[in-house]
Amino acid sequence: MKPILHGVGTTILGMVLAAVPAAAHHSAAAQYDLEKTIRVTGTLVKVEWQNPHNQYYVDEKDASGNVTHWGMEGAPPGHLYRDGVKRSTILDLVGSTVTVEGNPARDGSKNLTVHKMTLADGREIPM
Repeated sequence: MKPILHGVGTTILGMVLAAVPAAAHHSAAAQYDLEKTIRVTGTLVKVEWQNPHNQYYVDEKDASGNVTHWGMEGAPPGHLYRDGVKRSTILDLVGSTVTVEGNPARDGSKNLTVHKMTLADGREIPM
């Protein structure tokens, strides 16, 4: 009887542990309005190269000099690496002017999910 209970307990524990990473992920459609695309141009002030998604922070200045701080969620590092974008490529852009296109947050906060990043010289960074 003990080997059967041990096997059942191990199976249940394995199922619970396997579900934890899946529960941590979210639906993009739940957080972002996938029907709208906006464009933000400003200074890339910070990059967090991390899983499950890279984070980018851009300060956008309006005509009167007021700054809006944007938080942006991008692709995971592995996706970018497979597209030829290295960590150093992105980190070297901090301080540069970028234009980012993406879907805005549904809650109206200054957050978006990134589709495309274009540098001031017109080069595009795959996202």
